[in-house]
Amino acid sequence: MIVTAIAAAGLLGLQPATALTAAIFALALMIARWIRRPSRIRGDLVIAGSAGGLTVLLGLTFVGGAFLARGVAADAKINWPVVESPGQAVGDLLLLNHAAAYPLYWLILLLAAGAVGFARLRHLRWFMVGTAVFGVLFVAAAAYERPITESLTLPWWNDRWRFVAIVTLGLAILAGHGVVTLADSAVKLARRVPAIRAQSPRTAFGAAVLAVLAVVGVGSSGFYTSYNADRMSAGFAVGGYVSAAERRAMTYLAGVVEPGARVMNDPKDGSVWMYALEGIEPIFGHVVDPGAAVDALTEDAQVLLRSFTCLDSNKAVRDVIEEYNITHVFLGPGFLREGFGRAKGLLGLTDADSLDLIYNEDAVRIFEVDLAPLSRASANSALCSPSRS
Repeated sequence: MIVTAIAAAGLLGLQPATALTAAIFALALMIARWIRRPSRIRGDLVIAGSAGGLTVLLGLTFVGGAFLARGVAADAKINWPVVESPGQAVGDLLLLNHAAAYPLYWLILLLAAGAVGFARLRHLRWFMVGTAVFGVLFVAAAAYERPITESLTLPWWNDRWRFVAIVTLGLAILAGHGVVTLADSAVKLARRVPAIRAQSPRTAFGAAVLAVLAVVGVGSSGFYTSYNADRMSAGFAVGGYVSAAERRAMTYLAGVVEPGARVMNDPKDGSVWMYALEGIEPIFGHVVDPGAAVDALTEDAQVLLRSFTCLDSNKAVRDVIEEYNITHVFLGPGFLREGFGRAKGLLGLTDADSLDLIYNEDAVRIFEVDLAPLSRASANSALCSPSRS
């Protein structure tokens, strides 16, 4: 129980929606246990209640953060728009056609075979029930714009992609079971041939599994590897999240940033990818929506986003720079989404005495931090706001 509580608290700290996802699957598992043996209900409730209470105690800070994030999402009205009709959303799930030009027919074949042999999947039916719950939430997020659907999907930020990712876990199990079902059927048919009937059941079944996988692999052009590569590389391609000019600038930056140093960046441009691409550690490694979302950040992060440009005169900014060993600033020319603009704290940097422009190509700029003596006012004082100390 203690290990379970620690693990649950860890999930809560990682992402509250992840903990809630695990809780839904755990509830499905418990209900399955109770259906088979009702006498387990009382003991399971005691254990689950105790583990839940201990989880809250261990993760009390995370619980507060979860409620804060929920409030931020509601206040900022973070809600992805409806993109299709309910029928289209259901079709996307059943035909694996979400954001794809065509259904993934070979995987559909495996899923259909798995569904035919579903009765044999008795020990994992609870997982499929949990998967169905998230399938319903996907349809709600993708096709319905109502207060009830917004409330139900809010812990996952109303993001249909998160639900698709969870549903994929269950579909992978069903597809794997489909391979087994097709292999079993192939063995039964092949047993009519005397030479094959002479083989051991394990050998025949193993050969059938390999045959099924080979057929699906050839038919899907290598298990859809080209499709997946194109889909996953979209954000890295020129014109995507990171342009060719930004890639060149990041390569240059990797050669001048010393180990252990951090780079100040705008969380709304392509610079958030510098760690993944070049191993450079940015201050902001994730996109931050403007407005209310900034208020949910740490005080240090808020100081940087709102007042970094005042590093000549603002002691609070300097304290953060020194604490995090910020030695450079990276500014990309584009933004990740429409409506995003440059953070206030990163405007007017060329006027700061404590910054030296060391790279300026194709609208990508890199500054080196060289703190000048603290002054009473900045050259760009019109952009400066009172520090939060």
